[in-house]
Amino acid sequence: MLRLDVYFDFNIPTYNTLRYLYRALNSFVHKEKVNLTFRSYPLNSETHLYHQIYHFGRKEGLGILFLLDIFDLCFDKTDLNSKLFNLSIKYNFDLEKLDDVLKNNKYLKVIKNQQEYAGLLKVNVVPTLIFSHGFKLTNEASQQEIKDTLIKVYEKDSGIEYCEDDCDR
Repeated sequence: MLRLDVYFDFNIPTYNTLRYLYRALNSFVHKEKVNLTFRSYPLNSETHLYHQIYHFGRKEGLGILFLLDIFDLCFDKTDLNSKLFNLSIKYNFDLEKLDDVLKNNKYLKVIKNQQEYAGLLKVNVVPTLIFSHGFKLTNEASQQEIKDTLIKVYEKDSGIEYCEDDCDR
């Protein structure tokens, strides 16, 4: 299993990198072997609300597309309640449960723990993508950089050359 931890905050470089990551994963033949984990690394307190919304969705089993939709919420703060309602319909979750999470700051401890762990790993910029075998990408990474790194990790992990089409082995 290939491991990929993504340290993120709600900023443009992270948003772009996540979009590229989504595309890179969809073009990676062995995407089912990638264990993808998103880790909060808020650079300031203004984004804690959006990190909590993400962690709520994570507990509900929602992934990268949900996270990308939260970026849209963050970038366009107009009528947040209406947009959260629309998200609850799109992803079929209980809006009252989310409201309870936000009122009680249920995931602030998780966010702080992930920030502390990032510090131990010397993560000081977001986005940072940390792959198995010590591979790492920081700042805004392109789709090709991400896919190339996935291929390197796959080859190191499996001991065989990556191949997308009819390959002779």
